[in-house]
Amino acid sequence: MTARILPFLALTGLLLPGIAGAADNAAISPAGSAIQMTFGLVMVLSVILLLAWLFKRFAPGVSQGGSVARIVGGVSVGNRERVLVVEVADRWLVIGVAPGQITGIANLDAGKTDPSRQSTPAPYPFAQWLSRSLQRQRADNPATLEK
Repeated sequence: MTARILPFLALTGLLLPGIAGAADNAAISPAGSAIQMTFGLVMVLSVILLLAWLFKRFAPGVSQGGSVARIVGGVSVGNRERVLVVEVADRWLVIGVAPGQITGIANLDAGKTDPSRQSTPAPYPFAQWLSRSLQRQRADNPATLEK
């Protein structure tokens, strides 16, 4: 990848002095000035992006391989609390994660249980429970029937 970038950088390095010299020798129109400013901005941004990519690619201490741990699944149990299933070395660790705290819950064999399966539906879904509750309330309070 860097072999493709080096000719671009060499070409850019050769062109920049010529562009700067051309600006000194000729009167620049406002449109030409805007084009030159835009070209300069694009060049500066491309150099910044190139340096960021090179740093990310060749940074010391950053492993090139995959991670040791993999998140298998998780569920949110509060505003900032989660329960996660993490796979580490053919084991599934069930952990609770809260701000500033991680708690181990269980240690399972990998694949023993499928955390992605759908949970069993409740025997009485909320809509049914609400309608039954409203019916009982109306039966207990005859004044609501007249409204």
